[in-house]
Amino acid sequence: MRRLHPLDPADAPGRSRDLLNDIIERRGGAGDM
Repeated sequence: MRRLHPLDPADAPGRSRDLLNDIIERRGGAGDM
């Protein structure tokens, strides 16, 4: 059984990247990467 996950890379390879970028921007820019 396959579950649809909002952070599932197989579901949307680009969405996880956008989400990570959004979180990094909210934290105050990409500095800890």
